[in-house]
Amino acid sequence: MNTGYISWPKLLLQQLPTAAIPFRFDSWSEYEAHVSDMLHTRVIDDSSEIRWDVRPVNCVGPVEMRICDGMSSLEDISAITVLTQCLVHDMSMSLEAGYKIPVMTVWHRVENKWRAARYGLDAIIIHNAQGDEMLVTDHLRNEVKRLAPVVEQLGRQEELQGIIRLIERGVGYQIQRQIFATTGGDFQAVVKDNVARMNMCKRTKRV
Repeated sequence: MNTGYISWPKLLLQQLPTAAIPFRFDSWSEYEAHVSDMLHTRVIDDSSEIRWDVRPVNCVGPVEMRICDGMSSLEDISAITVLTQCLVHDMSMSLEAGYKIPVMTVWHRVENKWRAARYGLDAIIIHNAQGDEMLVTDHLRNEVKRLAPVVEQLGRQEELQGIIRLIERGVGYQIQRQIFATTGGDFQAVVKDNVARMNMCKRTKRV
């Protein structure tokens, strides 16, 4: 069934008390206290059961980004990974330099997630605490430019440019909908194309 949403599962899963957008913590001790409370009340059995869109996970590293974990192309996965890495590195350097990270209100963050899930790359998002809005693809292009010095430090320029290629080529939901339409509603064709694109990336990596 076409729900009209670009990503319905994300909105469905956020009904769980341990999922969705993470709370804001001003210190690591606040986060630890939150986890301790959840363990004490038996909401979770261990911290890995907190399935926020972004979360700290000791077993895999300091930050795990989970909000778009259904991509079928290794190139797209690499681009999103490096974008996340650049954002974290940029914020870390700002904090070390004595700056504070601008924080948007809770309802701005919730609204942005809904807009992204509903409209995808056509979403007009709130991009600052003042409530100014921008087409999400324009915001992404600006971020890629802004993060140029950061990605140069990391030596991952080519991967970050994958964000621009992703926007220009089309993302997963656009490709899936196109195939679904051109095949007369064949779900198997959609799945086969996802597998083919992943396998194509694997072969390219081996070459």
